Amino acid sequence: MAGTTPPRVERSDLLALPVFWAIHYYLLAGTDEDDSADLMQPFFGLSNQFVNDYYVEHFDKTPWPYFRIPLPGGFAVEVEYAIDLNSETRFVIDNDDWDSSVVLGYCSGHAALPALQWSEVADVGRCIFATAGNPVHRRSGLLLLLPGGCITERDDEEAVRCTLCEAWDELKLVPSGGICELVDNVIASCSADTRWWRDAELGWINDSPHSLRNPDTKMCEFAPRKYERIQEFFAMVAAHS
Repeated sequence: MAGTTPPRVERSDLLALPVFWAIHYYLLAGTDEDDSADLMQPFFGLSNQFVNDYYVEHFDKTPWPYFRIPLPGGFAVEVEYAIDLNSETRFVIDNDDWDSSVVLGYCSGHAALPALQWSEVADVGRCIFATAGNPVHRRSGLLLLLPGGCITERDDEEAVRCTLCEAWDELKLVPSGGICELVDNVIASCSADTRWWRDAELGWINDSPHSLRNPDTKMCEFAPRKYERIQEFFAMVAAHS
């Protein structure tokens, strides 16, 4: 990710389209028995060919599409489709006073995940719902972040399921008859045996070798300032969720 960042374009308008969600959840919607390509129609009401064509036309090029949700205190959360050699979907936090944003993690062929634990996804989702000025952001914040998160055995799976079903229902962009199965598949795809704990100095960290939230990962250099900024961000979230 070094070097000059290619041009980007903010595309929150896409959050109101079913095809965006088909793209965003493409890798999470399938199972060992059912390929994602066969589930685009029942889950999103779209053909797999349409979803693929839309991705090529609107995502697989520069300027990179990104989605920025402003939050209190000059903070913001972003999801960026960085279409470079690795085609990373990045989960980012930012503040107007910081000299650079913080990449929490990214989906790709060589993913750096998890970026968030489920409780953080839920907390940020509540913060967005309570404070965001854009109604589309309020409805979609939690679902936008979930692909960067992980669900572990310490999470109440039934509570997670209820929260996600309500979020998809509130979004009102996908066929209601497929929501329950979609949620079950996504929970299975996001589940991991990653262990999270609160470090006295670094805040919440984990033991996944591929996570940028693991201070011992080989995916990036250790940067104490990054963890300070993550804690600043979640302190704001706690005050508004």
